[in-house]
Amino acid sequence: MQMETYKEMNLTYYPFMKKMGNLFQFKTLNFSAMIGLYDTLAVDDSLGRPMPSGFTREDYLNLQHLTSWYSLFRNTFNLSRALNTNVLRRVITDFDNRINNRQ
Repeated sequence: MQMETYKEMNLTYYPFMKKMGNLFQFKTLNFSAMIGLYDTLAVDDSLGRPMPSGFTREDYLNLQHLTSWYSLFRNTFNLSRALNTNVLRRVITDFDNRINNRQ
């Protein structure tokens, strides 16, 4: 269930993350990058700095929503398992391949 929730949010917000990636020249499009962006923009907003052209208040609120959702998701579900499953599978496969090549 957690992985489906994560995938659903990722699919729902991918167009928005792509827009933010293009606007702020991000190469990595994921929730962590968006949270870092939101944190930076929240400080800039508090200091009264101008926002980039093409960045709207609605975009700011979407980033705020993503940050709140991701924090809730991370604290509610076992996020490390959801995010690292594929990485760990790859590591195990690499080790299995190395072991098999030695035999």
